[in-house]
Amino acid sequence: MNISLIFKEFSCRLLNITYNHTAKIQDWMTRNYLSYLRVYVPKGSSLVNSSDPENIRSGEELGKDYFGSIVRVPLGQTSNFEISYTLPENFSNKDYDLLIQKQSGLASLKGKVTIIGRDGQKTEKDIESGKDWTMN
Repeated sequence: MNISLIFKEFSCRLLNITYNHTAKIQDWMTRNYLSYLRVYVPKGSSLVNSSDPENIRSGEELGKDYFGSIVRVPLGQTSNFEISYTLPENFSNKDYDLLIQKQSGLASLKGKVTIIGRDGQKTEKDIESGKDWTMN
């Protein structure tokens, strides 16, 4: 899983998540990947656009807003899920945390996080679920 977070303007964020289905053939245990993705954002955020605008769901939970959708990835293919959202006016970048949780039942989730700042500076970090990490 690769995640890109792009800081376009002060209040606008673009999140791109890439799913890679590595299986080559279908059998009784292996099928097309189908999952529900939910992204929690600071309360007061607004959805601007989505790669699946007809099926995106939004709401409020746990003191945050969320955007969610079904993600489908056919065998042996790659699929991108992308959302753009604005942050509330009272939001401060020092309050920004990124938490990635794996689906229960998976032993581990490895991937890469890429953050591109408003100045175009790119920061990348390899990640693995269950381990703490920071972007330095």
